[in-house]
Amino acid sequence: MEKIYSRKRIRLPYINFKNFNRFPRGRLDIKRRITSEILLTITIAIFAMVMIINAINPIIDKICVDESRNKATLIANKMTTEVMKDYNYEDLVTINRDDDGNVSMLEANIMKINAIASDVAVKIQEEINENSGSKVHIKLRKFDRH
Repeated sequence: MEKIYSRKRIRLPYINFKNFNRFPRGRLDIKRRITSEILLTITIAIFAMVMIINAINPIIDKICVDESRNKATLIANKMTTEVMKDYNYEDLVTINRDDDGNVSMLEANIMKINAIASDVAVKIQEEINENSGSKVHIKLRKFDRH
């Protein structure tokens, strides 16, 4: 039978780890080794945390901006509807007709329109200030999409 692989194998020496530290070390060497291992572990942990935070921050920022825009839109719509309940179209616009009954001009009541705009802005700001401490819940599956 022929050999498939004719080159000699490299034989690495066996290291017996049971007797690896058979030479006694001083207490100072052991303390230095433990201290260096602890410092290395802390350094690696801090480096890993910084990398994770830098990777996650843009995702969290985008989600928070989206949630705040969503809440602001809902508040603006709610407050606008609430303020406009008190007004009719006839309060905002006067329709002027000519002798034939055709509409000749629409006259806006600027004072009422400005009052409405002011009321809506004030109510929106009050509602946003009341909800300023609201929480944003982030689901873990959102990290996969971004």
